[in-house]
Amino acid sequence: MSDLILLPSAATLASGGFASDTGVWRLAAGQTQRMTLAAALNESRRPVVLLHPADARLAQVKVPPMNRERSLRAAALALDEQLLGESGSLQVALGERIGDLLRIALVDRALITSLRTLLGQLGAAQAPIGPLAAALPPTQMPALWGVDGEIFLFSTEATLSLPPEDAATVLALGATATGTAYGLAPLDGWTTGGSLPPLQVPSILFSNGQAGKQLWKAWRAPSYLAAACALAALAGLSLWWQALNGEATRLQDSMRAQFVKALPGTPMTGSPVEQLRAALTGGSGASTFERLLEASDRAAASWPRDLLQGADYGNERLTLRFAAKGLDASAKTQIESSLKGVGLNAQWTGETTALVTAGGAR
Repeated sequence: MSDLILLPSAATLASGGFASDTGVWRLAAGQTQRMTLAAALNESRRPVVLLHPADARLAQVKVPPMNRERSLRAAALALDEQLLGESGSLQVALGERIGDLLRIALVDRALITSLRTLLGQLGAAQAPIGPLAAALPPTQMPALWGVDGEIFLFSTEATLSLPPEDAATVLALGATATGTAYGLAPLDGWTTGGSLPPLQVPSILFSNGQAGKQLWKAWRAPSYLAAACALAALAGLSLWWQALNGEATRLQDSMRAQFVKALPGTPMTGSPVEQLRAALTGGSGASTFERLLEASDRAAASWPRDLLQGADYGNERLTLRFAAKGLDASAKTQIESSLKGVGLNAQWTGETTALVTAGGAR
C-alpha cells in the first residue's frame, strides 16, 4: 500500500512555492495527519504526492484512439483550441478513455518542475505525482470531504476546493445532490461517511520525463551490451547448428559407404544401421556377408577371450584380425577347426590375419 501526501494550493503559500517545511496532509491507514512535507516523505511508505485541485485539474478532450505519444500531441492540439493557444505552459497527463473522449489532467509546467526538484532534494525523486481529483474512483462520486476547515467537492465533472466561508454553498448542494460526506456534520440528503474518503493512487499520473531520460542513460550501455551478447549468442548457435548439420551429413555418408561395402548389391531401403542390424539376424535370403559374419560369430564362441581383435569385409571376403599374444600353432589349429565346423575355410594371410571363405564341412 502507498501513503498519500496531499499538498496545499500553491497560491496559498507565502513563498509562492513548495518547500521542505510546507504543511501537508499525510493520508495513511485511514487517518489524516498534518505535518511538513519533509516529515511526510520520511514517514511514508512508497509516497504518492497529490496536487491540490486548484493546481491540477481534469478535463476531457475528443481524441480518436491512437498510441500514447500521438494521443499526447492530439490532446495538446485540442487544448490549444480550447485555451486559445495557452497550453504550452501546461503539462498534460493521459487518463482513461470513454468512447472518443479522453480524460486528461493539467498542471502548470513550472510548478511541477519545481516540485520535482524539491522532491529530488528530499530523496523522493521517484515519488509519483497526480491530481487529487483522480484519486477518488468515479463510482464513489459525488462526495464531500472536510479537512482542517477546507471542503473538497468530488464529482465526475470537476473537483473543487471550497473555503469554510462557502459552507452555505455546500449546504445548498446538500439539498439537491446526493452522495457521501466525509469529515463533515450530517447533511440533508447525503450519507455520512468516515473521516477520510476511500482515496487511492490516482488513475492519472504526471510522467517524470527527466527521470526517464536519466534512467535510460543509466541503462543504455548495459542494454546495448545485452543486445550485442544476444546477437553473438544467436550467431554462435547458428554456426554450431551448421557444424552439427555438416557432421550429421558426413556420418550418414559414412554409414552408406559401410553399408555398400558390407552388403554389395543390396539396395538400401531405410536406415543403414537398422538394415545392417536386421541383416545380422540371418535368414534364407541372407547375403554372403551375413552368412560369413553369422557363422564366424558362432565359431568365435569357443576361442579364448580377447583373441579376436577385429574383422574387415570387402569383395565378399571376410578377414579376421587376431591378437599376437596367445596366437600360437595350437590356437591357429583351434581357429581353423572351429571355422570348418560352421562351414568356413580359413587361410592365414599373415601372422595375425586369416582370410575366411565359405566351403567348410558343416
